[in-house]
Amino acid sequence: WDSFLDGPAGWRQFLAGQPETGQTETAGQNALDRLTETVDRVLGDSILELIERAGDGTRKIAIIPHRWLHLIPYWALPCLATLPVLVFSSVDEFVTSRSGQPGEAAGKDCLGVANPTGDLLCSPSEMESVVRLAGPVPVVLLAGEKATASAIAASLQSAAFFHFSGHAYSDHGDPDRSALLVAPSGECASDPFPRWVAAAAEWRPVGDGWQTADIPGTGRLWERTNPETQEAERRMERGAAPTLYARYANGRLCRLGELWSVGDILLAVGQRPSCRFAFLSACESGVAGGKSSYIDEYGGLPAALRLGGVESLVCSLWDVDEGFTALYADIFYAQLPAGRIDPVAAVRQASRWLREANKPQVLQRLDHLADQVRERSPRAAMALEAYRAKIGRRRGDIPYAGAWEWASFYAIGGGTIDLEGLAQREDAEGA
Repeated sequence: WDSFLDGPAGWRQFLAGQPETGQTETAGQNALDRLTETVDRVLGDSILELIERAGDGTRKIAIIPHRWLHLIPYWALPCLATLPVLVFSSVDEFVTSRSGQPGEAAGKDCLGVANPTGDLLCSPSEMESVVRLAGPVPVVLLAGEKATASAIAASLQSAAFFHFSGHAYSDHGDPDRSALLVAPSGECASDPFPRWVAAAAEWRPVGDGWQTADIPGTGRLWERTNPETQEAERRMERGAAPTLYARYANGRLCRLGELWSVGDILLAVGQRPSCRFAFLSACESGVAGGKSSYIDEYGGLPAALRLGGVESLVCSLWDVDEGFTALYADIFYAQLPAGRIDPVAAVRQASRWLREANKPQVLQRLDHLADQVRERSPRAAMALEAYRAKIGRRRGDIPYAGAWEWASFYAIGGGTIDLEGLAQREDAEGA
């Protein structure tokens, strides 16, 4: 399995995004198709035999993957098409989830984090979906430069529900490095990387396309580039200070932020566990690799949130277009009647809608999203209209029929959270 997933054209190599390979979306689709076909062929009969042996009472299946096997989208396998699929990061996490009734959320509001790095134009549309879901429940919105690590951590102390619309950074070799990309603090509001690159005296190759250089008085600089696409990534590890990350295209800065690491997140949600559900609307937020120092199977962002008390979360396993992400968030939250969240069921229903919706249905829904957000954010409306035009021109009669589209998001853990109950408790406390 390691050689299959980690080979030259393997699925992990695509997810890792090594610059020298010049990965494309088509390459990702092809790698995913090969992966699901092989896994379904090799494991499908065995899994179906176990389900048959368990009897007709089987209502869902829980998967606890090991090492690179967690990179497999089990919910996209044909052999599991008839069952809801739950994924757990470890045996301990699975046992804990079954040890008793889910606890009542200590939080009392919804926290929405929108576009911390300023480069996601469709992010306001996701916040519209969150506000509609929350209804009478208070919504705390941190957008753009206000979405710093300290502000998010402080707001999480009273949040029962957390929606993050931004970017994630996933390190396949060291899951403890994985992070959410948040707004940089005031001291790094402008791009400091050109100055640090100019000060680099000696670069050392370290694998996966990365090279490093020590910058005296600052920290360790990391860089990797793709000569074919003229893209570059840089990060600066600064000891006790947050790690900075930047991405460039044709020499132009596209993204700058601080990496809010899994350790920082675990500390923030673990101080006073209040959050019970999280939606990480960020590319590859559900990816990790290897073994972690704090969990017995694999680490990364989902494991950190689960260890911090979050009962269930939704995240993505690979890169997704921000227009598609806004559409997915709208479909997902529309599956939650009366504000009661059952993430596994909602993900299945959203995936089914995407898998079966014809082009007129998709275009109509995108028009509706653009109209909803136009008054608050004309730029978001224009971005959604541009995405709609792309779907109209380039996609077939069923735009999201392929697993590359409908299977990108998945649910981890179990449990529910009742937002109506939160609203009633808020009213009682106010009275």
